[in-house]
Amino acid sequence: MASSSSSSKDLASPSTSSCSSKGYENVVKGGLKLKGGESSLKEVGIKAGGKKRKSKHQEELDQLKEFARLQEEEEQSLIKSATRGPTSAEKSFKLAREKRQKSRTAEQIQYTHRQKMDMFNKYLGSLS
Repeated sequence: MASSSSSSKDLASPSTSSCSSKGYENVVKGGLKLKGGESSLKEVGIKAGGKKRKSKHQEELDQLKEFARLQEEEEQSLIKSATRGPTSAEKSFKLAREKRQKSRTAEQIQYTHRQKMDMFNKYLGSLS
């Protein structure tokens, strides 16, 4: 009996190990391989042929960028035309203002403070 029990153990142990290894006999070992080889991993959106395709969304973005650039150029041209310099009316206004300011300063410089006070007192004396 002892021999039959040992033979049954021998049969049991190989059968369990063979069952567990039989399920993995068809497994392929090693790293995963992607379609297209290594060249397709360079950049997303580029096919193996090397041509880059633009999506509709990308084309719309490009159009919007171009439109924004054109608007910015127009704004710059408007700013340049608005800052071209003073007109003839503005020049004459500045000249008249400077002339009035010079005459006011000339009047103020003409008399000293004491002379101004004397003139003011004479004026007040003539009122009463």
